[in-house]
Amino acid sequence: SELRPYYSDVPPNPSLEPEAEQQRLFENVVSFCDGLAEHSPLMIVIDDAHWGDSGTLSMLRHLARRTRRQRILLVATYREVELDVARPLHEVLLDINRARLATRLKLERLDKDQTRDLLSAIFEDEITPEFLDGIYRETEGNPFFVEEVCKTLVEEGKLYYEDGEWHRLSMEELEIPQSVRVAIQTRVFRLPEPYQDVLSMAAILGREFEFEVLAEASNADEDTVIDALGAAEDAQLIEETGEADEDRFVFAHALIPVALLDGVRKLRRRKLHRRASLAIEALHPEDYEALAHHYFEAGDDENALTYYIKAGERAAAAFANTEAESLLRSAFDLTDDPSQQAELLTLLGEVLSRLGRYDQAIASWKESVALMKDLGEPDRAASLYARASGAAWDGGDPARGLEIARQGVDDLVDAPEGPGLADLYHEASRAYFFNSLNNEGVEYGQRALAIAQATGDVRVQSEALITLGSFSDMPLMESIQMNEQGLEIAREAGLPNQESRALNNLTHPYSFGLGKHAKAHGYLIRAIELAASTGNTGLELFYRVNSASIAMMLGNLDEAQAALDRAERILDRLDDPGQSGRNYAGTQAVLLRHLGKLEEAAIILVDLVQTCLDAHDANMLYMVALSLSEIAAETGERLESAEHALSMSLEREPHWGGTAWPLCRLSIVHAKSGDPEKARERLTQAKAILADKNWALDKVWIGMAEAQLATLEARWDDAGAHFQDTVNDLRRFKMRSYLAETLLEWAKAAAERGDHQRAMELLEEAESQFREIGAPVYAQIAADRMAELTGSR
Repeated sequence: SELRPYYSDVPPNPSLEPEAEQQRLFENVVSFCDGLAEHSPLMIVIDDAHWGDSGTLSMLRHLARRTRRQRILLVATYREVELDVARPLHEVLLDINRARLATRLKLERLDKDQTRDLLSAIFEDEITPEFLDGIYRETEGNPFFVEEVCKTLVEEGKLYYEDGEWHRLSMEELEIPQSVRVAIQTRVFRLPEPYQDVLSMAAILGREFEFEVLAEASNADEDTVIDALGAAEDAQLIEETGEADEDRFVFAHALIPVALLDGVRKLRRRKLHRRASLAIEALHPEDYEALAHHYFEAGDDENALTYYIKAGERAAAAFANTEAESLLRSAFDLTDDPSQQAELLTLLGEVLSRLGRYDQAIASWKESVALMKDLGEPDRAASLYARASGAAWDGGDPARGLEIARQGVDDLVDAPEGPGLADLYHEASRAYFFNSLNNEGVEYGQRALAIAQATGDVRVQSEALITLGSFSDMPLMESIQMNEQGLEIAREAGLPNQESRALNNLTHPYSFGLGKHAKAHGYLIRAIELAASTGNTGLELFYRVNSASIAMMLGNLDEAQAALDRAERILDRLDDPGQSGRNYAGTQAVLLRHLGKLEEAAIILVDLVQTCLDAHDANMLYMVALSLSEIAAETGERLESAEHALSMSLEREPHWGGTAWPLCRLSIVHAKSGDPEKARERLTQAKAILADKNWALDKVWIGMAEAQLATLEARWDDAGAHFQDTVNDLRRFKMRSYLAETLLEWAKAAAERGDHQRAMELLEEAESQFREIGAPVYAQIAADRMAELTGSR
């Protein structure tokens, strides 16, 4: 009839019986679609087909049958949850499937990447990871929910377009849009009221719930609960989960329980949480986390506090540190008892320290110190000072660690000798050690050990022995013996942190003292396992970086890169990686140097020199200075920067290798600069310091410096002898990276002498070594030099 004004001359169709009239209409639609399909392929989409009436769906069935050979695609979308109430669609689908006219495509929720693609299409803009995480967390990839949440954010001004791009406010709280809430509640309200009450109780229990707990907490009888769950499953509101012998269910989407409780008033919710608490307490009395939550929501602060403390202590003991932090903070907010507050702050500091949030840990422990002193617990206060001092070093500030330790010693000067004071004295020993104050460090270490032995504190005994065995002027075998004694105590007492620390500290005398790098590497692997098992991310990062250093010396550059890659992932999780972060950056630069990427490495190291100076980190400055000097010696560039870094390191007297190794490197830098007098002076100083030491690598560093000075002075026989001795030592210690590099230097000296045959032999071996360890840049340098020598003959 709408076309009559435009086609008044066309006679009307003759009237037919209703069934024939419908058939004629269907055929006209088929003809119309055929005509369109002759010009181009045609797709017809019928959205929400579950709401279609019988006539519309009959036409769909007719089209499917009559257009099967035309270039026509019919797409009908529907929700399976509606099929029971949409009987016409159910019958049409059966007919179409019987005739094999259709293919069913079940659309799952979008994964995270697909959700990002959808958001990119909606906003026509790049989507930030934070925005994607927030949307995906709330919607779980349901496309309808994604769109509705975004619309709501725009309408509420939390997401707005300005200056040609989208901006958003905090994603901390996303309210459920009205459209989503209505869609969920519509499905719920179709259920009988008793079933709705059961589902409300289930929503109180959480996204996932257990039948037995629900039945215990619900006012309904068991049969009603069973029928309600069956109806909710049919409506696709919940799903059965768990093993065959477990009667557990989960809401199909996280927004469903939230929408279910949207209209429940505060007093009613409290009553439901109270019933949930009693049911869980009766059936699962050790589910502390759930009990704490439900008692808190029920307004029962006393019971909530009890269970938050139990849950927090259990999480901390299991090294579930993130969960422990949340639980302990919740407990702290519920108590005004100074004794409970002190205990909670003490444990919270431990958890924060494991998470690498050292400043927060120190603040927590210092707050607890004040409470402990007021409570008449000076020994506990001493122990907390010790932890705070150690955390300062872990955070990369050894000077602050010493300041805190000294403050504790002064503050508790009259405290009786006990385990806490032993702990503080030990931490003071460590702090003096890391600030290169050996005499004071040894004194406090010995006092700590004596008190710990008298009080039977095995943890501090282990710690004190490990620290005392690490001072640079300790004889090599005595150092190993003390560390191994500390290690044995830690193992017997089940102290993983102390065991891992002893293993890490043993790598130094075994690697640099005895040249047993493989054994040292094995110790580090075990230390990494222990740190990971305790959730101590800061220590795990430190040990992984150290393992990369040993792997490089052994010539396992691929393994070193893998260790640093894993360390980088840990680094991203730490708020303040401190000294471990500097250790990572310096070791990454060393690897770049071994790979021939000298400019990249030098840029990192030059920046690190100032960073280490600002942080008063003498030991990292020592490592950075040595590495920078190696690049300067090889390239002839940045010699002044290297000399400055080495001089700064010497002023701060690092404990790693003492001052002898920087002096050796300075000698090499002066030799490369063409200054034999300064080179000889520094070498003489280093040899005097090392005269009474018997560390394996001392001989290597001295040999390198001797060879470079002899080369500068054209004492070719001496140079060859020193190179030969150094190469022999490097072979014996299996230090393949330094072996290959020394062979390259020796070949250069042989070529300068005019001994091309010897230079070729050395270059051939160097090239082979570089290729084996995965350093193609240097392998090519060796090959190019061989080509030059061949051409000059």
